[in-house]
Amino acid sequence: MNTSALSRIEKQMDKLTKLQRKIAAYVLSDPIQAAFMTVDQLAHAVGVSTATIVRFSTELGYSGYTEFQGALQEYLKDKAKPSAKLQVSMVRNKGKEEEPEFITANTQLVLDNIERTMEGMSEQTLEAVIDKLLSAKKVYCVGLRTSACISTYLGYNLGRMLDAPCIRCENTGDYAEHIRRITKGDVVFAVTMSRYSRQVVEFAKLASQKGAVVVAFTDSYGSPLAQYANYQLIARTASDGFHNSVVAFCYIVDILLGLCCRKVSETVKKNLKESEQVLSETNFMISQ
Repeated sequence: MNTSALSRIEKQMDKLTKLQRKIAAYVLSDPIQAAFMTVDQLAHAVGVSTATIVRFSTELGYSGYTEFQGALQEYLKDKAKPSAKLQVSMVRNKGKEEEPEFITANTQLVLDNIERTMEGMSEQTLEAVIDKLLSAKKVYCVGLRTSACISTYLGYNLGRMLDAPCIRCENTGDYAEHIRRITKGDVVFAVTMSRYSRQVVEFAKLASQKGAVVVAFTDSYGSPLAQYANYQLIARTASDGFHNSVVAFCYIVDILLGLCCRKVSETVKKNLKESEQVLSETNFMISQ
């Protein structure tokens, strides 16, 4: 399976030399700048030799710097504005006019997103996030635009399961009121994907300054959320349209919810039972 340049860097990070990790950190922090530098310019910016840049490229599985740079530029095309992404998608799918063929290719792309997400997922990070969730005073789930559906889905279900209040922050007009109530011991799930929401990043920054545990729920270790996060959960978002696919994000949410259920099953059962009683008393559902 073909993987992006940044994915290769993330997977190989532990195997890189000290100087190669300097290059990796530079590329992950500013992939757009790095993608259009010559080998000499990148070497000068990082403070290493051109030979080290070439060895870094081959360590990632490329024939040399030129191939690595081309792969990085291709990755950025997938992260471009929606209109540009749609154009790339149309070129990629030229000749796939038949609907069944397109559906098959799109399904494979979604499955690849889930597989790559699973490959990059750290069990230790998941366990740590779950422990923080279960001991949180309050949980805040913040996301805008496409990311709002993820934060809503996560926040709603956590609210049904946990004793701690779960606040969904999807309206920027309410951000000040939410942030002023954040205290040490709270957990903030900040959800954003390329092109990243400035408001969500600022929310994470202010929450971090107030002592909250910040979980960056995003699509890359190079996300601007990284500098404010205690933990990072990374999901892949490639699609055959103009949009970011959210299927892999939902996959991680389902894992988080499942692990919470396993760890505090009695609490979850009690809370769900109380909710069902209220729903029944108010005749909320058509069928019981």
